[in-house]
Amino acid sequence: MYTSSAFPHNQAELKKPIARSRGDRISLITTVAILGGNSVVGSALEVLLQGLDYDTRLIEESSMGRPEELLAGTQLLLAAPSVNTESRERFLARMKSTPSTAAIPVLTLSTAQRADLPDQTGLVPWPCRLEDLKREIDAAVYDREEPAKPA
Repeated sequence: MYTSSAFPHNQAELKKPIARSRGDRISLITTVAILGGNSVVGSALEVLLQGLDYDTRLIEESSMGRPEELLAGTQLLLAAPSVNTESRERFLARMKSTPSTAAIPVLTLSTAQRADLPDQTGLVPWPCRLEDLKREIDAAVYDREEPAKPA
């Protein structure tokens, strides 16, 4: 007979970190905060990313909350396309100046023509295929966790 502790019945149990042999801690589910949660695009992204087994959290660009509270437990901030870039820039500036959130990677979805996009880390053309977005998210989250290889 199986005990109830052998099979976690809630997502909170599944999200607990597990230890690797090197002593590093990893999370089973990546949490992505979506900046621009008051938009249709932000809500759609939330549903799409949850379908890819990401945990999501919507953050309104006009939010006056503290970045360390709004981003607690997240591994990535995804900035949805927005008409109002001023509030986004203010939030990102507060985030980067807060020690506990400064290292969180940021991906920005851009509706600019691909030819007009600067070759800049963290800019993702939007719209894009969901597989491409997943690849960008995983690269931003997991590539930064890998130790630097000696040259």
